[in-house]
Amino acid sequence: MANSVTGDGSYFPNIIAGRADTGTVYLDTGLFLVDYIYSGIGIEGSNGDGTITVTGIGTEVEVEDPGLYAYSRITVGQGYSDYFGSGALSILDGATITSTNNAGVAAGTIPLGGYSNLRIGVSAPVASGIITISGNSGGQRSSLILDGGSAGFVMGTDGGDGQLSILDGGYFRTLTGVIGGGNTGSPHAGGYGAVAVSGAGSEFKASTLSGDFLVNSDQAPVIYVGQSDGTGILEVDDGGLVTIQNEVGDGKSSPTLIFGDDLASEGIGNVSNGSELRITQYGPATAGNRLNGDSGLIIGNAGEGTLEVTTNAQVNVLGDRANLVISRGSYDLEGGPEAPNGSSNLSILDYGQVTVDSQTYGGQGGATATIGAQRLSDGLLELENGGVFTVRSD
Repeated sequence: MANSVTGDGSYFPNIIAGRADTGTVYLDTGLFLVDYIYSGIGIEGSNGDGTITVTGIGTEVEVEDPGLYAYSRITVGQGYSDYFGSGALSILDGATITSTNNAGVAAGTIPLGGYSNLRIGVSAPVASGIITISGNSGGQRSSLILDGGSAGFVMGTDGGDGQLSILDGGYFRTLTGVIGGGNTGSPHAGGYGAVAVSGAGSEFKASTLSGDFLVNSDQAPVIYVGQSDGTGILEVDDGGLVTIQNEVGDGKSSPTLIFGDDLASEGIGNVSNGSELRITQYGPATAGNRLNGDSGLIIGNAGEGTLEVTTNAQVNVLGDRANLVISRGSYDLEGGPEAPNGSSNLSILDYGQVTVDSQTYGGQGGATATIGAQRLSDGLLELENGGVFTVRSD
């Protein structure tokens, strides 16, 4: 029997389902103010299996900074040693969850110092987490929003399996995040993460609307698909939309999407059936930031990256220093030895379109596309059956 709770704006320390047991929580009315959301948490000696459902217009959960660790956290599926944690969180029919941290210093396992507002399928090889954001009721989108200093997420770390589905008009927003994060220092190798964005009006958005990086404060949003020794998948289908961007006038630079960010990582992308992946630099890019000013798409950053664009779908990399790289290479920035880079490829099929456009920025800010950017790189660009690839510096 589900534990059904009505919110009245009062403070709840936690919303917990299945911490070291089996549990279900159902929230369908009102405002809830909480420190943490836990679903499916295994601890020493006990498994956890949890389900949380948040549903309906006017149902809002605000996960607030508890003042203990300087971040707020939603955890769905966390194991411990050989004890599994299996969690599910559904946000449906116009409901909203917002996780806001008040971090003042950078920490955490996300590159560039990102915080883990949200964790899905983490810690131990028997962790599994699934989040579903679905529905648009009366113009109100079902939403999960991550805000605050270096606001971000990790899914699929240390042998875990994390999945996020944004369906039928659902909305997700963050500053940064890792899909398939791999090993973060535990004994458990690998990890699997997958994001699916499907249906008209469904959107995954990485934006400075969610906050700023606490270190590299001029950096625009960055999303990693496959990092460390993890495997990440990003699928955009049936009119779905993925946007990665800074905002007009904010002075941030280099919004970037990376598939395969380490030697042992694999990142896989598929954009199909009238969907769009759009990476946009608003205003001039800054050459001195963490990603050297380039704004764009990297398919294979030492790891293996694959992106397929098919069936009237679009990938657009836009703005100052718009840049697309297929196989960036594996040189060691700290002077260590090189290693063979995994093969990476971009396939544009069946009237798919990929455009890299500097949008009136010229000179140093012009658009570029590179296949095999470093020694030992292995990159391939494939066009078939009406596929179109355009690089434009006007």
